Amino acid sequence: MTFGAAPGGLGRGHTSGPYIDCQDLFKIYKRSDLEVVALRGVDLEVQAGEVVAIIGASGSGKSTLLNILAGLDRPSAGQVHVGSRDLLNISDRELVSYRRLEVGVVWQATSRNLVPYLTVRDNVELPMTMAGTKTANRRSQAMELLSALGLADKPNRLPHQLSGGEQDAG
Repeated sequence: MTFGAAPGGLGRGHTSGPYIDCQDLFKIYKRSDLEVVALRGVDLEVQAGEVVAIIGASGSGKSTLLNILAGLDRPSAGQVHVGSRDLLNISDRELVSYRRLEVGVVWQATSRNLVPYLTVRDNVELPMTMAGTKTANRRSQAMELLSALGLADKPNRLPHQLSGGEQDAG
């Protein structure tokens, strides 16, 4: 997962303190009459530019924490700030903007990372299209990225025409 994916995204509007700040974070899932506590009192501080590994046993809440930080799920209680955004109290509209402009997620299941009916180049261009980047700029940036990934000769292929490793790169 990356934060600050858009140009100027990292730290935009953020002045001091940790870039990621979770205090007493809880996530409770309710299923019928059952409540499952996925996160209980999590405290986490990550400075801008710092690299952190989230490790733990299966079912310990790693994915839940990352989903909350990515704006894919909401916490039940506590405080969670990424940059200047309060993810507990953020509006739905602001949350969409946050996910679109500031967060990048690469799923472990490769099939979730690429749109199967778009070409490799179109998949790379998709976030730029959504951000309003001009076509000429998108094309050149996409080809630069594909070249850096060793896929410059495959821009018109569909994801299923790539090897697993090539799909991970794309």
